[in-house]
Amino acid sequence: MFSFQGQPHAVTAGNFKPLGLDPLLTAWLEDSYTNLKSPVNVNATSVFDFVINGDARSAAAGRFRIVFKQGSGPLPVTYKNVKAYK
Repeated sequence: MFSFQGQPHAVTAGNFKPLGLDPLLTAWLEDSYTNLKSPVNVNATSVFDFVINGDARSAAAGRFRIVFKQGSGPLPVTYKNVKAYK
């Protein structure tokens, strides 16, 4: 979660650097302050400009989230550890 509490009024940028994501995924950044959705490139760095102003909601910790969607079918899952009991 991003946190901007205590930041001065500013125009700033955030970036998303994907590592090893499925290239068939689609993704977008949702901004709960402006209600805008921006596409996110899952194959290269995406940069997002935004404003922090006098409104406390513009610096809220939960302002942004990245949402992923698989083109078809469930997301692939890799289990790192599996335990079975009888």
